[in-house]
Amino acid sequence: MKRLLISAGMALSALFLIGCASNSGTAAPSASVAPIVNPDPSGTVDLLDGFEEGMYWQAVAGSWNSDDCSEDISESSDWASEGSTSALFEYHAGSAEKAANGGDKATFFCDSLVITDLTEYKDIVLDVNNTTSGTIDLVVVIQDTNWAWCQSAPQTLGNGVNKNVTFSLKDMNIPDPSAVHRMCVCLFQENDGPIAVDNIRLVK
Repeated sequence: MKRLLISAGMALSALFLIGCASNSGTAAPSASVAPIVNPDPSGTVDLLDGFEEGMYWQAVAGSWNSDDCSEDISESSDWASEGSTSALFEYHAGSAEKAANGGDKATFFCDSLVITDLTEYKDIVLDVNNTTSGTIDLVVVIQDTNWAWCQSAPQTLGNGVNKNVTFSLKDMNIPDPSAVHRMCVCLFQENDGPIAVDNIRLVK
């Protein structure tokens, strides 16, 4: 599948870190809850990433911010909700003392999105297998041509498979949804990972 490759320079990385710091602590892990099990989305659904054709996501800690709790990301065949593989997000528990530099969350990002014009879409939907011993608050972030930090409301993931976890694109108020450069997944957590993510979709 053809992918649009977009490079991010040091200046853009700095803007990304400013966004992380300004949103630090927005979501905090909640008490134990049941996993999210939503019905399949209606309308036109396009696959953004099923993690079947190579890994185009990165961990922030491996790129430019060593205080971020992310460690690594790789394809895994241990679990999948679409196809035969998912993305394994590896990270360690957050640290309050490093929160100002993004050390309260694990951040993973993709600059090689197969769909970059989100104008006609209303939601992002994904599946998560939370195999940790605690709950996780997950947010999605979209950055456009000006690298504005457009963050969703958090969704609290219970233990087990969370199905069709939905984030409203309209509520994220993206200044220019026609030219998206980056998607991030941020995890606010109290326990070490990993978790598995799969079947990221866009819904019209």
